[in-house]
Amino acid sequence: MAEEYVKTKIERVRYLFKFETLSSYTAISEITFANEGCEYINIIKYDLGEYKPLLKITDTNGETLEFARAQEAGQGEYSGYLINIYLPEGRELQPHCRRTITFQSYSLSSESSEESNYKNAKYVVFHFEMVDEVNSYVIIEAAEHFDSSDVVDVVDQNGEGIDERELVRLVEEGKIVGHSGGSRTYLSFKGDDARRILRITHRHDVPKRLLNWIRVGLGFGVVSALLIPAGLLYSLGNGVAGLNVFVTYPVFVITTLIVIKGWLFLKDLDSQLERYNAAYIVLVALLIIELVSIFVVSCLMNGTGP
Repeated sequence: MAEEYVKTKIERVRYLFKFETLSSYTAISEITFANEGCEYINIIKYDLGEYKPLLKITDTNGETLEFARAQEAGQGEYSGYLINIYLPEGRELQPHCRRTITFQSYSLSSESSEESNYKNAKYVVFHFEMVDEVNSYVIIEAAEHFDSSDVVDVVDQNGEGIDERELVRLVEEGKIVGHSGGSRTYLSFKGDDARRILRITHRHDVPKRLLNWIRVGLGFGVVSALLIPAGLLYSLGNGVAGLNVFVTYPVFVITTLIVIKGWLFLKDLDSQLERYNAAYIVLVALLIIELVSIFVVSCLMNGTGP
């Protein structure tokens, strides 16, 4: 095992995940390394565990640190993403001192084999190793203008979820602490000799206010689809030649529904929106047919060809 890896110990980890869209986010990890040796350290070895897109590493003074794949990467207990982090000359990690290094990366999406458990929902699953004597903190910030929910559970080294009683025990002992406030979820956790994995399933939810707008638009479209034929029949029965209002109104309704239909990209967030998708398509198609009928009737009532 590399000497630098032995002499440094991780004491604290702070994770911040800030969603910019429903599935892409900026990941910031602040990791505190302690030098347990008696010599200055100018190279810190750290196992990323996986590929980190657009990775940037900075020191406590904001200086960007150089890093490269370590020679031991992919060997023994190391993953293929073990790296050497080079500390600047004059800023080596002194004996029995600590240094917090910041890792920032960007994730475009999240692929998970567990997707079937969350049908029609935009979600991301985070996994954190619960290491003994390491205090870890997680902050998850939802995408702007969206509600969110987080499900927390723990799995063992075989990937099997622990039973509910064991999970409750960890919470009662303060091994897992969490709360939500506004668009953020805060958690802290600490491991033991079992070396379990903390799993957080972060899901974006449809804001209730948006659901209400979609329902109002659907009702508005249904009423309009019924009123327009009724008004057209009334005009024909009373010999009304001016049908301008019946041309303007459906155009307005169709435009409104198409705008609201654009919001229905959110149907991927929650299955309860799927039924509205087909209803909007049917309503817009029906209103277009009615609009064409109005043009035809208007032309016929004015004695011209359509």
